[in-house]
Amino acid sequence: MNTTKNSPPATDEIDLLALFKILKVNYLKIGFFTLVFIVLAAAYSFLATPIYQANATLQYDKMSQVSLLDQMSDVMPFANSNSQVDSEIEVIKSRMVLGKTVSNLSLDTQIAPAGFFAKFLNEDAKAEVPLYNVPEDLVGQPATLTYLGDNQYSLNIDGTILKGEVNKLLSQDDISLLVSSIAAEAGQEFTLIKNTSYSTIENLRNTLTIAEVGKGTGIISMDIKGPDKAENVQILNSIIQNYVDQNTERKKEVTNNTLLFLNEYLPKIKVKLDNYENQLNTFRKKNESIDLSLEAKAALDTALQVEEKLNELTFKEVEIQQLYTRNHPAYQSLLDKRQQLLREKEKISKAIQKL
Repeated sequence: MNTTKNSPPATDEIDLLALFKILKVNYLKIGFFTLVFIVLAAAYSFLATPIYQANATLQYDKMSQVSLLDQMSDVMPFANSNSQVDSEIEVIKSRMVLGKTVSNLSLDTQIAPAGFFAKFLNEDAKAEVPLYNVPEDLVGQPATLTYLGDNQYSLNIDGTILKGEVNKLLSQDDISLLVSSIAAEAGQEFTLIKNTSYSTIENLRNTLTIAEVGKGTGIISMDIKGPDKAENVQILNSIIQNYVDQNTERKKEVTNNTLLFLNEYLPKIKVKLDNYENQLNTFRKKNESIDLSLEAKAALDTALQVEEKLNELTFKEVEIQQLYTRNHPAYQSLLDKRQQLLREKEKISKAIQKL
């Protein structure tokens, strides 16, 4: 015979009195850890550098590429606005654009009050350094700039001490420094570092977020994060201006090259046309009249159409070679199209000769 013990019934009730006793016994530990976390949170909020975000919006001008891309839809069926927007985003991220921003704003030069707590104890201390160049072996090494008062300062770099004046170029050996302004008390020290241009461009690229707002819209959104609100806006404005400038220069170069090509190519075409016209006039004089069959007329019309397409491809090649190398699919597609037209032209020429 099996026997079972009756277990006490399970209950979901919370014994508040028991919990209160546990809290009472451990109130010192609870209070200690609570105080520690409050202190840590306060220290983090006080010491952590605030990060600000600035954003800008660009509209990609599709019409500027109509003459090249839309007219080449038969040659490059894969060319579309999305790939062009992606290409423009890569141009914005390129060293050509970002490098100019780094150079214009001296982003590869860092200057800040010396010391861990300096930015809190001397938060108003500030110095502007638009120019700072050092030998390659001193790139990345911190130097100490000390304000001496009366617009005078000293620079301690790798044990060498130099003295200069605000708004006057300091140049000695391979070291050149221009301090445009200093707002600090006498004796205030600043840490000055010259970074490599490559590392500065990479850091800038990592802080940038660039993407198209909605597929096919042609609108490019740019965001940047950093501790300095004014500098964030300044950097975005510089990047946009440099991108617009390089686009203008690229279009100007394409136009100039196209004009040079036309000035060289059109006289040759005129000579050929004059030669063909003279041959036609000579033939007419000898034969008095020409009676072309419908088949011959159709062949001649086709030959003219092929010649026109070849001329168009020649002009398009001048434009596309400013954007791509000969190994690019777009360029290869154009060359394939030309070979196809040349074969067709040869075939029609043989047919006309037979006629």
